[in-house]
Amino acid sequence: MIDRYGREVRGLRVSLTQRCNLNCVYCHHEGETSPISEMTSKEVLRIVRVAKSLGVRRVKYTGGEPLLREDLSEIIHGTLALDLEDVAITTNGTLLKRQVDSLAVAGLRRLNVSLPSIRPCVYTSLTEGQFSDVFEAFRKQVLALDPCVTEEFLKLYVAYKAETNFVDVIPQKKRLVLMFNMAFPEISDPKGICRDVTGMGRWGNGDVEVAVASLDGLPYVMGLVRQSLEKQLGNGTDAG
Repeated sequence: MIDRYGREVRGLRVSLTQRCNLNCVYCHHEGETSPISEMTSKEVLRIVRVAKSLGVRRVKYTGGEPLLREDLSEIIHGTLALDLEDVAITTNGTLLKRQVDSLAVAGLRRLNVSLPSIRPCVYTSLTEGQFSDVFEAFRKQVLALDPCVTEEFLKLYVAYKAETNFVDVIPQKKRLVLMFNMAFPEISDPKGICRDVTGMGRWGNGDVEVAVASLDGLPYVMGLVRQSLEKQLGNGTDAG
């Protein structure tokens, strides 16, 4: 494959998602809309196979933040099986701790980490990077609620389950959006921060939506999470 300047095209860059857990000031999103869906791992690998047949030998996966894809290890493993010269990812690195072992098992040997500054105050001002601490604090508190609680990273949200989903989390750039698997009239919300999304077609399960953007807001939100868990454990309501 030759470009219009007569150069042989040997590399392919694939954006796996528009989603990102940071909000860097230098990232431009003009004209972008929230993604309704993303390519499946099979679709990604089909594109790479076609590219290889046209002479591509190097693939780099980017985003958004590719580590938000729960099937990233599957994509890496499938790409390496195509016997390319090089397979790499570009990441902001904030989620590596959770996925580095699975990526290594998949065979990944190279990645680029985007680090705009090694000075914490500058890094935070450029990326709003402390927000990742909100998610880490949230998930630890939810998993500690009961020994039966499990965590599952799905394509568009993170599910926390007992008998089934009791709270689903949609990570956004500046906040976490939570979906409680219960009817809106059932939630006790003295502060009135919950939103009735009955019949509105949101990601996740349930009719109650609430957002949290800081560590200060977690204690109250965790009280709402407990309500959803206790309701499920009390009557075994099934997920939609």
